[in-house]
Amino acid sequence: MNLSHKVDPYGNKNFSYEGEGILFTKDGKKHKAEFYATQLETGESLIAFSFPNNYINFDDSSKELSIEKFLGTTKENWDIKAIAPFDAVFFNPEIPSDFFGTCALFHSRKIEIIKTKKYTLDKYVFGITNFKFGITSNQEQKFSLEDGIDVNIKKKNNYSDIIHNLKISKGINVTAEIAIENSNDNGFNDITKIIDDLCYLLSLARGTKIQWVYCKEINKKGDICKVKHFNHVTKPYVFLEVIDVNSTMLISEFIDKTYNNYEDSRLKPESNSLKK
Repeated sequence: MNLSHKVDPYGNKNFSYEGEGILFTKDGKKHKAEFYATQLETGESLIAFSFPNNYINFDDSSKELSIEKFLGTTKENWDIKAIAPFDAVFFNPEIPSDFFGTCALFHSRKIEIIKTKKYTLDKYVFGITNFKFGITSNQEQKFSLEDGIDVNIKKKNNYSDIIHNLKISKGINVTAEIAIENSNDNGFNDITKIIDDLCYLLSLARGTKIQWVYCKEINKKGDICKVKHFNHVTKPYVFLEVIDVNSTMLISEFIDKTYNNYEDSRLKPESNSLKK
C-alpha cells in the first residue's frame, strides 16, 4: 500500500523514508509492517504503518503504550530505528478494497536513520526552526565558543522563500542549519547541551521560539552518515525581535557577548541567588 499520499494531509514534509520493518511490542510479539516515516516542516515526526494480513487493535490505548520500538530498512537500504513512546494519531485513510490488515499512524519521539555504520565523525549539523538572519548577514556566519568549538550558522538553500512564507503564515519551518565541530571528543549529549543553549539565546535575540528538530552526523568526507529526527516542541513564528534584524550587529557578535555569561549563570544558580 502507498502510505505516502495518505500522510499528505498532515502537513508539508522536510524528510521522508519508506520501506519495511518489524514493530516490537512489550508482550514479546513482532509485527511485520510496511512503513512511511516523515518529519514535517513543524518538526513533528510521524510514522505510518500498514500490517498486511494482520489485524491489530490500535484503538485500544493500552496497545499504543505497549509498543517498544520499530526497526526497519528503507528502500535506499538504510537502517531506521524509532523508539517509544509512540503516540497514536487519528488515521482514517481510504483503504483499497483488496487490502486486508491494519493501518496506523503515530508520533514518534525520535526517528534515527543510519546510512553508514562505521565512520569517523567530523561534525554535527542541526536543523533549527524560524531563525531569521539579520539584513547584513551573508549566507553563513562562523564563530568559536570559549572552549574552542567552531560553530557555523548557514541559511537553508531556499531560505528567502521560507522566511517569506513564515511571515505570511506565521508557521514553523527549518530556516537554517548550525554545524558544530566534533572537537575534544564531545559526545552527542554534550553537543546537544551546546545547541540547546544556542537555540535559547537565538530565541531571545529574535523574540520567537527557535528549536532544533534534527541532527545530521557528518564524516570527514562531508557525507551524511546518520540523521536523528526529534519530535521537539516548536512554536509559530512571531515578530518580537530584541535585536532588530536591520541592525548592523551580526548574530555571531551577540552569541560572542552572551554565551559565556549565560553558561556561567546557568551552571551556577547558587551564586546568582546569593547576589540577589
